[in-house]
Amino acid sequence: MNGRLQVGLVLGLGSACVAAFVHLFVHGGGGAPTNRIPWASGVSLLILATLGAAFTVGTLQRVILVLGSGLAASGVIAIGDTRGAYPVGVIWISALVSMHITSRRINAVAPRTGWYAKAKLWLAVGLVSLVTLILWPSQDFFKGTKARTEAAIIEIDAYIQGDGASVNTSVGARLHMWSLSAPVILDNLPWGIGKDARLTQIHRWGEELNSPVINILGHLHNEYLQTLLENGLWGLASFLSYAAGMLFAARRLWQSNLKVSAKAMVAITAMHSLAEVTNMNFAHNYYPTLLSLSVAITLLFAKIEAQQRQHSVKTT
Repeated sequence: MNGRLQVGLVLGLGSACVAAFVHLFVHGGGGAPTNRIPWASGVSLLILATLGAAFTVGTLQRVILVLGSGLAASGVIAIGDTRGAYPVGVIWISALVSMHITSRRINAVAPRTGWYAKAKLWLAVGLVSLVTLILWPSQDFFKGTKARTEAAIIEIDAYIQGDGASVNTSVGARLHMWSLSAPVILDNLPWGIGKDARLTQIHRWGEELNSPVINILGHLHNEYLQTLLENGLWGLASFLSYAAGMLFAARRLWQSNLKVSAKAMVAITAMHSLAEVTNMNFAHNYYPTLLSLSVAITLLFAKIEAQQRQHSVKTT
């Protein structure tokens, strides 16, 4: 890859991640430029692609990307005010550790960069942690993460206990719709009931359960179940082809010994797959756009990783 193009991509990705963090810090989750749930999920994909890119470039660029992705991840989790993006924290930390180990193995056959270069990388990780720890108690909207998590636990427990009021809670309404959708899905395999019938069915459930929350919803808040309900097995197979294609790409990258890029692709696939369990992200055009960009960025930086590996082999 052309050196200037690489630097431009690094600076662009790092700046985009920092901009996402600053926007969330200033405006909070309610100030997201669009529906905050799919927006946070889409930004999470970009964060993971950026982290994957970080371990295919030099140390200074790596610091920029790790710092940018870490800040954006902490912002999405703590300030984004949406439970759908919480998995990015676990995936980001897991990917960071895994990619660092893989990167060290690659560099084991190449000339060592010295303690100073390594220190700069871990300085970036430390800064992310420090900023998060400092800001967490200092802003009221950071407390939303804990409050929403506790509310979800209470709502799930109310549903399990059979509390009728749970039908008018955020999580409770979803659980009721998911359970009610199962027999309808089974009765209409393999083709599904279509969009109009789905809207009618959800409204009927809202009326039967006397739930204003369900009445105002137009979807099941679960991409897998809604696709099955609306488009049947064929629709579900089509939808799953996205994740299947990304896993196939990850496998090919792994077989080509481009393990950092393969792990980045797996991380993006995991985040995408988990995000669809509680929301309808594909109903918003910018989500598939960010998904496609994240995959493209990973494949682009895989070329840099391949060049790195070739250089390592030549130097030995």
